[in-house]
Amino acid sequence: METYDILFIYPPRFFGRDFWKLSERAFYMSTPMGLFGIADELEKEGFSTKILNLPLEIYLNKNWTLENLLKGMNAKVYAISLHWVLGSYGAVEVAKICKKIDPSAKVVFGGFTASYFDLEIMKKFPFVDYVVRGDGELPLVELTKKLSRKLPLDGVPNLTFRRNKRIVRTQTTYVANSIDDISFAGLKFLHHWREYLRIVKETMGLPFCVTVGRGCPFNCPFCGGGQKATEIINRRRKVLLKSAEKVVEDIKTLVQIANVKSVYFGHGAYPQSTSYWERLFKILREEKVDIGADLEIWRLPIDRIFLKEFSKTFNLNTSSLGFVTYPKRVRALLGPLTDPFLNYEEGDFHRLVEEAMANEIPLRLWFTIGNPFETVNDLFENIALVTKALIKNEKGRGHVSFYNTPVTISPGSPAFENPREFGIDLESRSFIDFYDLFKNTRFTLGEIDVPINYRTQFLSKRAIKFWNATFTLAAAPFFLATSH
Repeated sequence: METYDILFIYPPRFFGRDFWKLSERAFYMSTPMGLFGIADELEKEGFSTKILNLPLEIYLNKNWTLENLLKGMNAKVYAISLHWVLGSYGAVEVAKICKKIDPSAKVVFGGFTASYFDLEIMKKFPFVDYVVRGDGELPLVELTKKLSRKLPLDGVPNLTFRRNKRIVRTQTTYVANSIDDISFAGLKFLHHWREYLRIVKETMGLPFCVTVGRGCPFNCPFCGGGQKATEIINRRRKVLLKSAEKVVEDIKTLVQIANVKSVYFGHGAYPQSTSYWERLFKILREEKVDIGADLEIWRLPIDRIFLKEFSKTFNLNTSSLGFVTYPKRVRALLGPLTDPFLNYEEGDFHRLVEEAMANEIPLRLWFTIGNPFETVNDLFENIALVTKALIKNEKGRGHVSFYNTPVTISPGSPAFENPREFGIDLESRSFIDFYDLFKNTRFTLGEIDVPINYRTQFLSKRAIKFWNATFTLAAAPFFLATSH
């Protein structure tokens, strides 16, 4: 039996016997990158760790059971990732099984969703012993040290726990001000990491994620990782970027260990950060790192020098840029409620398409159905905008693709915190709401089955689901696929 001080577990969205019926896309097996960083910090302190990605394990073995899997891996602490809200049901079910198999082991939750709902989780689920809130490296290391020595937990920052059946919260005093010394390239920590590199690309369409920074200066309406959300959840008030040199070190490690052909940057580019990215690109060229990359563009305008530098740096056969589009009327209304950069100029969008095509960079354009203030006319206007760009640049059309991405409104996002301002009627307000939502969703059709937990003043929940299904099914044959 393999024994670890801490076993990290990334839970599935849906947890049931008919999991094998899921489509590949529905497995959603992208491991939160913070787990690799925390595992690295724990190892430095002499603790043994392992990361289990349950969607991956289920994908590899349709006859799996978590009970059998855990009987072969003994741990003193089970650290369950409740980062994305889509893991709400799965995380609780995993915790329940862990405690059933070994009642003496400790169960700890961490991640954005766990941090936001820490008190409710502790009140409703007695088999969860601790919640680590916000940035987790130092708190989890300190918690592990205290538990190993059976010492009081009062000095552990960012911690929610029970003392004499009373829930106690220590202050959120740890907010990382540097992540330069933390490696996020520790593939060895992940069980079946070789299979993961291959399968996550096949199912999610994206390669291994490289941590570039924490925080965001913007406030997309439904995102739980924006500026206001991270201030609520992590007490983070500014963006933290890892030094370009250290990011390149992580990339080189991935290439050396696993011959990784492409990476996904876990942080986007925007006008204020192009100099950082251009420096990173320059170092990669100087180090002669031959690799592809997927990078999101968070806001416009992005200058042509940035796009040229991206094109010069990466293998474009395994690279792409991504951008989320909004209808003109919608972004004009959202700008004052979120951030002014969301209301980009149409000319900036067309320049992005033109420059990406000129530099032969595959461009993925995304849109969401059911944005605040959005009407059916707005939906078709958004599609018309992209179609116009494709027609105008017909020679490069093979490099551009257009995708629909359904959304569940996340805790901490602007629309979650102030739904009325956004004309939103929100169904999920508590953790148990999200728990029930994901418990009752089967995800058998992948993106089409993403649960919608709201309606807008112009689109009912049924209408949002209908148009999501329509455009998801239509995207593949109707829009020209990217070469990537």
